[in-house]
Order: sequence, then structure tokens, then C-alpha cells
Amino acid sequence: ERTVTTVANSYVRPRVSKYIANLKAKIEQTAKDVMLHILRSDGGLAGAEAAEEYPVNLLMSGPAGGVTGAVWVAVQAGFPNLLTVDVGGTSTDVALIQNGAPRLRRETTIGDVTVRASSVDIRTVGAGGGSIAHVPELTKALRVGPQSAGADPGPAAYGKGGTEPTVTDDNVVLGYLPAMQKLGGDLPLKRDLATQAVHTVATALKLSLEDAALGIFNIVNENMVGALRLVSIDNGSDPRDYALIAFGGAGPLHANALARLLGSWPAIIPPGPGVLCALGDATTSVRDERARTHV
Repeated sequence: ERTVTTVANSYVRPRVSKYIANLKAKIEQTAKDVMLHILRSDGGLAGAEAAEEYPVNLLMSGPAGGVTGAVWVAVQAGFPNLLTVDVGGTSTDVALIQNGAPRLRRETTIGDVTVRASSVDIRTVGAGGGSIAHVPELTKALRVGPQSAGADPGPAAYGKGGTEPTVTDDNVVLGYLPAMQKLGGDLPLKRDLATQAVHTVATALKLSLEDAALGIFNIVNENMVGALRLVSIDNGSDPRDYALIAFGGAGPLHANALARLLGSWPAIIPPGPGVLCALGDATTSVRDERARTHV
């Protein structure tokens, strides 16, 4: 495993070094006297030079930023024990926080490669705003994901050519995403296109549009709950002892349902849930870690 870690680090180091060098050059042009730090997989910050030397420590930095931001918000609100739910377009990332600190793991797995690099213990499930609902011909049972509409064409409600029913379309049909408002203040949602997409599921199941939409919503929530149980119950923790904080582009839409299913309370929605990762970057501190086996 040490060899795999070394190989992975050697493979990505030239690319990361080039990226950081370009980033530092841009910063020096526009904002002098600013010190560049890079987020690590364990939620701490590394100096630019340390990030260049050990880029393997950055592999899971994206999801870790969201967890770090969630911790900061929840602790300010007086809830140091919580479950985090980060719902994006294609997946949901969950983690467990105890006494204001996320649980860490000593190994990180990316695809088929396992490396020894400390990271926040995050579990991922293929359920997000772009996850597609479908009824397989063989089983005739409703499924949601892991296939996703992606950013292009995206959900049918975006009006960019998508026709398959996604979780976002479902939230529009149920009224959780009001069609009269623009998504992100810029993108108008088309309820008629969302209804057409979800109607294909209703027809396949021989249900009303409302019942089919509720079925999609319930199933995607159960998929998310499955991941939350992995980081809580499977590790000996009772989710009823934790608050739940939901963020990401779609997290707040499912917060109350997930909290109810798990018995976790309260359900916390941070300000600016779609950019909580950036808040995590701004509120964490510099960290370094070295580990060596001694027999």
C-alpha cells in the first residue's frame, strides 16, 4: 500500500505543481501579499509548497470542504454532534461529526486505487438532483439513479433538451422547487416540461402524477438514508443523538424528510448552502500530519 501511495503521489505531482504554479502567478498579479493555501482531504489547509510535494493529500479535498463548513456552522449554532448531507447534481456525500470534529480514516480509495492518506470519512451514494427515475422493463419497479442527466442537457425543467425525469423535475412537480422563481436567480424552471418527464414514470407504474412524484421523492430519500446509516448505525452511533445539516445545491430540499426518517433533530439549513465548501475553506486552519509504521 505504501508503494501504491508513492506511485499515486508521483503520478499526480507534476500536474498539481503546474496548476499551483499557475495559480500563484495569477494571485501575484491581482492580489499581492496574499498567501496561498490548499485544502487537504482531512479538512485542514496545506501551504502551497506542501501541496505540491504531497498532492496525494488533496484527493478528497472537495467533499472535505463541505464537511468543514458544516461543522463551523453547526458548532456556532450549538450542535457539535451532527450528520452532514451534501446533495449535488449526481451524488450525495454524508459524514458523521462528533464533538465538533469529523471522523477521519487513514486510507483513501479513488476508483481501484487505495492510498494511505488521511481524509474525512465520507460515504457517497448515487443520488442527486440530476439522478434519473426509471422503471425497468423487467422488474417494473421504480428506481432512482445512479444514472444522471448531468449538466448537459440536465433536468427537463431546465428547458435545455432533457426529457428524462430527474429528482429536480420531481421537486418541481411536487412544488418544493417553485416554478415561478428562477433557479440561482438566473435559470427559469419550466413546470410543464418537468410534468411531462415525470408523467412517463406515472404511466409506466399506472399511477397518478402526484403518486408517482411522491414515490420518486421517497425512494431518493431512502437512498440517502442508506448512506447516512453507514456512517452512523454501522459505526455504533444512534442517528437520533445527532442533528442533521443539509447543504449543496439540492440538500435543503430533502433535509426535513431525511431528519424525519432518521429521527435526527434539528434539521439545519446553513446560509448559502450551495457554497458551503468555500466557507469551509475560509474557516479551517493549517494542518500537517506524518505517520510511520514502527515494529
